[in-house]
Amino acid sequence: MARPHPNMNCTICTHASEFFQTGRLLDRHQVDYWRCPACGSVGTETPFWLAEAYDQAITSSDIGLVCRNLEMAKIASMILRYCYQPTAKFVDYGGGYGLFVRLMRDRGYDFYWQDEFCPNLFAAHWEAPPGDRYELLTVFEVLEHLPEPLVALEAMFQRAPNLLFSTELLPDPAPALADWEYYGLEHGQHIIFYTTTALEHLAHRWQKHFYSNGQNLHLFSDKPLNWYQQKLLKHHRWAKLFSPISRRPSLMLGDYHQAIRSASAPIK
Repeated sequence: MARPHPNMNCTICTHASEFFQTGRLLDRHQVDYWRCPACGSVGTETPFWLAEAYDQAITSSDIGLVCRNLEMAKIASMILRYCYQPTAKFVDYGGGYGLFVRLMRDRGYDFYWQDEFCPNLFAAHWEAPPGDRYELLTVFEVLEHLPEPLVALEAMFQRAPNLLFSTELLPDPAPALADWEYYGLEHGQHIIFYTTTALEHLAHRWQKHFYSNGQNLHLFSDKPLNWYQQKLLKHHRWAKLFSPISRRPSLMLGDYHQAIRSASAPIK
């Protein structure tokens, strides 16, 4: 029998939420999940277990990390080239080990890294300075980790007017906790799950245009996209076709010389 539950409000639209199910996180914590009847999102109770969940910033079960970064580099290159200003500066927000930043700089895009929780292994000299503004943020596999999505998104939009992000959309009807791996019960880091309605609500809140492939890749854009540009986002197979001509002159050699200069600079 479920435990008594306090009232919970949706962290996306603030509507009163309804009890959904109780799950066992990290194989030891009984955690209540709530569903919002207004936007359809599902989220956990206030997450008291996050210190344990983030003992490792990137979980050992995320075996798709390298493949995901390679694919996202192809897709992002195409979208930046044909939808935005490719010579502008960009940030990978929640950039993990910095692999995506390194891949994008190798493709000629002036990318920088930002992550509060993970060591920067591959883009150590390209941290995003606080307060700088950028053309667009990439935010891959981050939104499902956010205890306060509205606060976090406001901080993101302070950095850039456009967000290209990934998160798996919650199926309809919402599956039981045991029937959808993306709930991530084994690692406890995923605490909020979005529907199209929920993402549309967020876009409206910040007066953005919202586009999605209907599955896992989405865009909050300051400007509308035409039919052709929307197709680039919705059909990933185009990324492989256009990837070779989406490349710009690589920044690799210049980055190498900058890294050497930084390594040989005298310590002050």
